[in-house]
Amino acid sequence: MSSIKHFKLDQQRKIKSKKVSADRFAASVYPVIRSLQNLGITTLTGIAKAMNDKDIPTSTGGRWYGGAVRNVLDRVK
Repeated sequence: MSSIKHFKLDQQRKIKSKKVSADRFAASVYPVIRSLQNLGITTLTGIAKAMNDKDIPTSTGGRWYGGAVRNVLDRVK
């Protein structure tokens, strides 16, 4: 197999691994997001603020923003 084919296969494996990790993370924080929504916190920025107030880190260990909350919600659909 050529080195280009090896490279492409390696890239595909890395992409699949990142997607699996992102799916797992989204599934792990989704119940927290749902509980916040059930408490009446329904905006993306409101949820992000509550997640930060609870010291719940993002998948990279950073702070939550509305876009990150939206990404989780999109991923678990």
